[in-house]
Amino acid sequence: MDFVATRDEILRNVRVLDRLSQSASQSDCEYHHDRIRRGHSFVWTIRSGRRIFGPSRFVGYKNNNPARHDRNDEKSGWDTNRAISEILGAPRVSRALEADFKKYFQEVL
Repeated sequence: MDFVATRDEILRNVRVLDRLSQSASQSDCEYHHDRIRRGHSFVWTIRSGRRIFGPSRFVGYKNNNPARHDRNDEKSGWDTNRAISEILGAPRVSRALEADFKKYFQEVL
């Protein structure tokens, strides 16, 4: 799979994954929850007035969705982190982001 090349592609993937958490389908919700639980590095954006998060391993591939992600046998968080950093810059750590992530994690899981 190709890596994302633009900020919009990254944010699209974050929104795709977040929509699964809002789905009426139990399997969609579980898929989202599993990606969040397994994530190590996250990208965030604002949606409907709240911060949402997606793991780099999912959001770093162009036009990603659950079916494509599951078929990708070569997915790598190291590679997606690099691709994302080339677009967004070096990762940043912040107490406010950490608090928002913990809140998001508790809300969706």
